[in-house]
Amino acid sequence: MKTNFLIPLIAGVGLLCACKGKGKADYEVVNNSSADSVKVDSAYVSGPKLIKTAGMRFKVKSVQQTSERIAVLTSGCNGMVIHHEMGSTSDRSLDIRISNDSVMRVTSFNTIADMTVKIPSAKLEDFMNQVSHMGIYVNNRRMDITDKSLDYLSAQLKLKNRDELVSQQKRGRSLLRIRPKYYR
Repeated sequence: MKTNFLIPLIAGVGLLCACKGKGKADYEVVNNSSADSVKVDSAYVSGPKLIKTAGMRFKVKSVQQTSERIAVLTSGCNGMVIHHEMGSTSDRSLDIRISNDSVMRVTSFNTIADMTVKIPSAKLEDFMNQVSHMGIYVNNRRMDITDKSLDYLSAQLKLKNRDELVSQQKRGRSLLRIRPKYYR
């Protein structure tokens, strides 16, 4: 029972901490099934809540040096490296005879790095531009923006209703009145 109460509360607090906006505006939520509308104060919603997600694949001369430069650039943008994985695989190997008793083996390696970084959304586009200049060429680059304003508003209203219910229960006025049945 306690975990069922704590999970939505923690999710709501996490959403509040993650979605900090600067602008203030009043929002009007309209129910499609009827003409009723609900006004929400600007104290509950502080602007659009946008989540930006981006990805990039590109080729570089030195994977090790570029990974280090990206880590430095990330910390310079007040971000952090969440995931960093680097690996090498051998593509081809070729044996070249130098003399009757010696052979030179030439092997080509393909080194790949996979990094996941967390950057403040205001600096994301500038970060992507700087990273794309580190490579020889960019295979693909994408950025998605998701608007979570209604989810944030919903969580705020649920939290407000829960707080009102708890305060009413503490004062002894419960919204639910259960009448006991008497059996004979």
